[in-house]
Amino acid sequence: MHTTNPIILLSVILVLSLPASKAQTQLCSVPGDADLPACVEKLRSSGGGVVEITAEVQLTEALNLDNLSNVDFVGTQDVPMVISGGVRIPLSPCSNFQDLLCGDLSSIKGLARHLYVNGVRHSRPKASADVVALFTAESTTVSTSSYTIDTKELDSRLVKTVASWSENVEMVYTGQGSPWSESRCAVSSVDATESTLTVNMKTPCFDTLQNKPCGQSKSTPVTIENTGLADLLSSDDENSFWVDAENSRVYVKTSTSQSSFAVIPDLETLVSGSNVRSITFKNLSFEHATYNQATAPAGFIEQQSGALVYAPVTNSSSCDDTTWLPMPSNVRFTDSSSVKISGCEFRALGAGALQFDGGARNNQVTDSLFEDISGTAIQLGEYNTANITDKSLQVTSNTISDNLIRNVANEYHGTCGVQVGYSAYTEISHNEIYDLPYSGVSIGWGWGRSDPSYASNNVISNNKIHDFKLLLGDGGGIYALSAQPNSTVDGNWLYNMGAGAGGGAYYPDQSSAYWTVSNNIFSNASFCSDDCEWLHVWQDSIHDIDIVNSYVDTTTYENNGIDVTMENTVVVEEGQDWPEEAKDIMDNAGVRQ
Repeated sequence: MHTTNPIILLSVILVLSLPASKAQTQLCSVPGDADLPACVEKLRSSGGGVVEITAEVQLTEALNLDNLSNVDFVGTQDVPMVISGGVRIPLSPCSNFQDLLCGDLSSIKGLARHLYVNGVRHSRPKASADVVALFTAESTTVSTSSYTIDTKELDSRLVKTVASWSENVEMVYTGQGSPWSESRCAVSSVDATESTLTVNMKTPCFDTLQNKPCGQSKSTPVTIENTGLADLLSSDDENSFWVDAENSRVYVKTSTSQSSFAVIPDLETLVSGSNVRSITFKNLSFEHATYNQATAPAGFIEQQSGALVYAPVTNSSSCDDTTWLPMPSNVRFTDSSSVKISGCEFRALGAGALQFDGGARNNQVTDSLFEDISGTAIQLGEYNTANITDKSLQVTSNTISDNLIRNVANEYHGTCGVQVGYSAYTEISHNEIYDLPYSGVSIGWGWGRSDPSYASNNVISNNKIHDFKLLLGDGGGIYALSAQPNSTVDGNWLYNMGAGAGGGAYYPDQSSAYWTVSNNIFSNASFCSDDCEWLHVWQDSIHDIDIVNSYVDTTTYENNGIDVTMENTVVVEEGQDWPEEAKDIMDNAGVRQ
C-alpha cells in the first residue's frame, strides 16, 4: 500500500466500468480525449456505469471549459452515472482465518480508512471496555503528548493488547469537554517498560485537545478504534474490517453474500470548483471518497458543528483567539455562483458531502439525496467571515430545497444535517432531514462573538426534521446562533427528538436575535426521555425574537431571553386531535412530490 498522498492533476482519467452486459471498459481522458462535459456525454451515451476517478477533478479555467460558464454535467434518470473515487479490491477467503476475507492493498495510495462491500459501510474494530478504562484510571497520567499507564497490577492480557498497537489507532472523545462535540486523535507509538506503558499521541492534536478554546478541554476517550486483528475477530459487528498497513493487506468480516470485492475510497476530493459560473450537475451520483484528517498530526479537534481547531490556544478559557475552519467536503465549490445541483445522489462519502464557501452566490441544491455520509450533507459558508464587508466575498442568495437527507454525520457525530456559517438570503426549505446524532440544521455558527455581522434575511421553512439528537446533547432540530436580522423559521415540523441532554427542538442559542419563528410544530415529545424542551432560550444574550403560532405536545420549554415574545402556543394533549392548521403544516412540510 502506497503511503504518499494522491497527486492532484488537471489531466484526469475517467474510467467507465460498464454494466455486466457490456464487454469492454470505455475510457475517456480530460483534457486528452475531450473536455469534461464531452466526456460525460460520451459515457452517458454508452449506457451508464461507474466513472472511476483516479485523481481530483479540478474545475478551473486551466481546463479551458469556456471559462467554466454555462456548462452542464447531466446524466439521466434511466442511465445511472456514478462518479466514484473508490478502488475495487478483490477479496478471497483468508488462508489463516476461515471466517474472514482478505485483499491486497498495494494499489491503494491512501490509508484505507473506509471500506464498502455490496454498498454496505463496514466499521473498524474497537477496543474492549476494559482497555478503554485504562485511559480513565486515576493511576494513568496525561501529558500534552501521551498517556502513561501504570501496569504493575494489570492483567497481562491488557498490557499485551495496548503494547501491540501500531500507528493510527484512534481515540474518540464523544461528548467530552462539551456534550455537542466529538474530537479524534491518533496514536503515534507505544513504549513499554517493566512497569509502564506510554501511549504516545500525535501532536499537536493531543495538545490541542487539552488546550481547546472556551474551556472545553478533556482527554478522556469514550471509544478507541482501528485497534487490530484480535478485536476484529472478537467483534460482534458482522460488517467490519482492519487494515494491516505494514503488509498492505485488509481483513474483512462481512455479512453480505457473494462478496468478491470491496470498494475502498482513495480520494479525499472528487470534484472541486473555483470561480466557476452557471454549471449544472443533474442526475449524477457522487460516491466513495474518504477523509484522513483524524489520523494526521493536527487530528480532528471539533468545537461545534464541524468547526475544527488545528492548534492549541494560549488561553483556553477564551473563545476569541481561534480560527475555526469547517470540516471539508468531498465535493467543494469556492467563490462560485449559479451552480445547480439537481436530482443528484451523494452517498458512501467519508467527509462532508457538498460544500459551498468563499463568496458562494446564487447556488442551488435541489431534489437530491444525501445518505451514508460521514459528516454533514451540505456545508454552506464559513465560521470566521462575520465581518467581511466586500459583498463579492459574502455567502449570499443560496438555496437548499426539496432534498432528502438521512443517515449523515454517521462517523463524525458532532456534525449536522445541514451546516451554515455566516450567510445572507439563504433559503433552506422543503427538505426532509432525519437519522442524526446531533442537530438537523445549524445556521450562524460563531457564538455571536462577531455581531453585528452580514448574516441576515435567512429563511428556514417547511422542512420535516425528525429523529435528531440521537447521541449528542445541547443541540436542536433547528439550531441558530448570532444576530440574523429579518430571518424566519416558518412552517417546519420537528418530531422524535432524541435523549441527548440539553438544547431543544427549536434552539436559538447564544446571541441569537431578530428572528421570527412562526407556524411551527414539535410532536411526539414522549420520544425524548431527558430534557425535552420544544423551545430552548436559555440566556439573556438571546433577544428580539418573536415566536408565534406554535403547535406542540409538551409544555416543557425555557425562555430566559430579552424581548423574546411568545404568542398563541397551542398545546395538544395526549389523545387529542391536532388542529387543522397544524395538519396543514404537517402536510406541507418536507420534500414536495
